[in-house]
Amino acid sequence: MMEERPVTMAEDGSVRATEARPVIEEAQGAERSRPSEVPPSPLFPVLGSVMVIGGCGFVGSHLVATLLSDPECGHISVVSRHPSVNQHQGASYFQGDISNETRMRELLFKIEPRVIFHLASPRPEASAEVLKKTNIQGTEVLLRCALKLPFVRAVVYTSSAEAFEIVPTKAPLAENESTLLTAKSRGYSWHQKSKAIADAKVLGANSLTLRSAVLRIPNVYGEGDPFVIPEILRMMRVGKHTMQIGKNEVLFEHVWVGNVVRAHVLCAKALLQHRAATSPIEPSGHEGSGHEEQVEREKALQTRDGEVGKVDGEAFNITDGTPLPFYTFARKIWYSAGDRTEEADIRHVSMWLVVVTAWLNVVFYFVFTLGMKEPEVGPGDAINLEKGRWLSIEKARRMLGFVPDVGGAEEGLRRGVEGGR
Repeated sequence: MMEERPVTMAEDGSVRATEARPVIEEAQGAERSRPSEVPPSPLFPVLGSVMVIGGCGFVGSHLVATLLSDPECGHISVVSRHPSVNQHQGASYFQGDISNETRMRELLFKIEPRVIFHLASPRPEASAEVLKKTNIQGTEVLLRCALKLPFVRAVVYTSSAEAFEIVPTKAPLAENESTLLTAKSRGYSWHQKSKAIADAKVLGANSLTLRSAVLRIPNVYGEGDPFVIPEILRMMRVGKHTMQIGKNEVLFEHVWVGNVVRAHVLCAKALLQHRAATSPIEPSGHEGSGHEEQVEREKALQTRDGEVGKVDGEAFNITDGTPLPFYTFARKIWYSAGDRTEEADIRHVSMWLVVVTAWLNVVFYFVFTLGMKEPEVGPGDAINLEKGRWLSIEKARRMLGFVPDVGGAEEGLRRGVEGGR
């Protein structure tokens, strides 16, 4: 995680650094330099101006860093409630709450993004009120504004693999086999339900003028990881790494942040390519060098069957493609952190014993705290260890060209452990 830099707030709501200046001030109209040795790909239109909502968070800041090095990306504007953290030189930062329609409309007109990446989401343990405000109301505000603006061409939403019902399976679960949660779903948190509702709203907003797609992401780890690696390391510090609940056979998905970022960029470019392939050609009126070649390229795209590679209005599972039982994944982290516990030294605990104990803890906490506190581990947490979550990424491979970087994931886990100690 980058060191927080001192900033001041301008009248227009943009953030300006007082020392190192990690942002481009609008008054200067500065343009960042892009690598000249990598020519734009002829297969994809340039992304153009990009807005990253939630771009100061863990995944969002990694996405901004990647976009800054992409020669097909224009200027990058980040919108965040706390825009003074996780900044990158070359991007502009604006303070804004996605649920504030007036502010969002103002920023959209100021930035005029061609692509919007929507990654804003409170922490899972936030209150139901906060989760609904950002994930549901905020998504509604963004879509309502974007649908009215002709310059916004694509929206990519970062959903969650927890947004659909947990179904024990002996084969990887495809997107069309998943059932999204609703507000009435029982036994699920408001984090899960609010992400599912936003997921459905983004897919429902897809149109000929605004292409939208959803990426369903499991737990993300890597450099700067604020949750997965630190929580598993905490288990090690309190001695839980020598205990195993259940048989450790059910598969779970995790994903390296680098793979998540790659999927976002591929999805945005695919949305724009599909738009070119299915939208009518409009004469630009600017003939000259390269004009005829551009027209021929657009015609070639339009002769393709748009439905074969249809990306808009679709959801995609994004994982490392290497599902592992929970304790197998955790032991990779513990090993990287120096643990050398032998299999013979691991204490195996019956799943049902843990579930019964968890229920007793719930009753104990309710009686002695008058319902004001909940136990750290509830019966649902234990039961979920027996359900697992195994997802198919074949659709993302086929339609987005997404190929998980296994070597990068291993290195990302190692660096994440080093930074999480």
